[in-house]
Amino acid sequence: MTDGPTSLGHCPSCGRDISAAWKLIEYEQVDGDTGVFAECPNCDEAVKPQYAGATFTAVRRGILIQTPEYLSCAS
Repeated sequence: MTDGPTSLGHCPSCGRDISAAWKLIEYEQVDGDTGVFAECPNCDEAVKPQYAGATFTAVRRGILIQTPEYLSCAS
């Protein structure tokens, strides 16, 4: 599964790709990053889209930043 240019990521429950058309809300987090919630067309629930192979995603000044799992600081 690949995340296309208009993709917000995939559903953490079912794995379906979620396009930007399903975005419900975009918000600014305490650290200044932008968060997104979208409706999953499969689950019919509000979810926080995830990106394949990334443990951290953020949007800063319109630029998507992804950290691959092998660079994660999580233990």
